[in-house]
Amino acid sequence: MIGGYSAVVDREAVGCAYEPIVWATLTSVTRESMLEFEQAIQAIPSIIEAARMMGQPDYLLRVVAADAEAFETIYMDELAALPHVQTLTSQLAMKVVKRTTELPIA
Repeated sequence: MIGGYSAVVDREAVGCAYEPIVWATLTSVTRESMLEFEQAIQAIPSIIEAARMMGQPDYLLRVVAADAEAFETIYMDELAALPHVQTLTSQLAMKVVKRTTELPIA
């Protein structure tokens, strides 16, 4: 039942407090394009979570960076260069209201 252990790290202390969400839409959704995209995102450490979505957009990416300038570099140099990307849309939360790693099990 336990897949591993991790520590909750202070994001500001390690320069990862800026956390935009990036929606990615692929040029075409085929088995090959999805596998290539998913393999490519594994090599980008700033992407801390990725989910393939039902419907549009195709993927949700959670990215961490030190600040807006650092994120722009990641966006231009790494995210925009991902294979099969048609559109990237970024959003930034005003406030994180709840964040937990705990599962609601009794």
